Amino acid sequence: MANNLNLYDPLFYAQEGLIQLQKALGMASRVHRGYDKEPQQKGSTIKISKPGTFTAQDAPSNDQDINAEGMEIKLDKWKEVKFG
Repeated sequence: MANNLNLYDPLFYAQEGLIQLQKALGMASRVHRGYDKEPQQKGSTIKISKPGTFTAQDAPSNDQDINAEGMEIKLDKWKEVKFG
């Protein structure tokens, strides 16, 4: 008996596979890319926000304040890979 693949929709299964792949990505889905939309030149300084830190405590515990801090990063070290 030959296989009957008339009901098989490869586009549907490819899209479903991509959805599962995106869910399985670890670090790539957590990288924040919204700092600055404009490309910067070498030597310029950008300001980014640092995530707050908290300390785990035994329950019941006290509230911890969120300290929104920023830091400046100088773009003076660029890396590259050239290939032909």
